Amino acid sequence: MVSILEYDKEYEEKKLRQAEYKAGEQAGLKKGEQAGLKKGEQIGMNRGLAQGIVETGCAFGMPKEMILNRLQERLHISAQRAQEYFAMFSGQQPV
Repeated sequence: MVSILEYDKEYEEKKLRQAEYKAGEQAGLKKGEQAGLKKGEQIGMNRGLAQGIVETGCAFGMPKEMILNRLQERLHISAQRAQEYFAMFSGQQPV
């Protein structure tokens, strides 16, 4: 005769795996969310710095090439990305 309260090893192991999976999934989601927030913060800071560099440079009549070089140096970005920022914040179209 088998007791109702008999231990079912396979069932208990399955429940344990499910709980571990869920805990791992939650930890992964949290880590991904934190990485996304950090990346978003960095993008926002770069855009703000780029805007300041471009607007200040234009206001003081700096040549476009000097502004583009400054963007690349300060933000560690490519020439293409510097052109995009320049177009975005100067009101001029990229070349």
